Amino acid sequence: MDLRRRDKVRVEMKKSEEFLQAADLLQSRGLYTQSATSSCYAAYHAALAAFLASGVEIPKDTYQSFAVMLERFSHKLDPYIERLKTEWKAFGLNAGIEYAENESQLKLYQARELFLEVKDFLRRALK
Repeated sequence: MDLRRRDKVRVEMKKSEEFLQAADLLQSRGLYTQSATSSCYAAYHAALAAFLASGVEIPKDTYQSFAVMLERFSHKLDPYIERLKTEWKAFGLNAGIEYAENESQLKLYQARELFLEVKDFLRRALK
């Protein structure tokens, strides 16, 4: 693995670790929805690190917005996408998910487990 890719893997794992720490802190303060969100970001960055270490090329369109990705997926979704584009503020407010303590804690445990599995994988893969 070249040095640039190795650095990207390290950066993604650092981000994952920071999001896990934030999720843990938010959970302890009773901010369960924010904790669940941070847990999801932690899992995302750990998975990205694993993909990078495995040599899997991540397409650039992975980072594009949800609506653009849906647009590329299927033209059958066009009416939904147009509504999403025009009413995105209302949609975001109405579709917000609130997590209870136990749901948030589960997401935190799952993200931590994934982080540790990826860390173990990287330890073996990057020797």
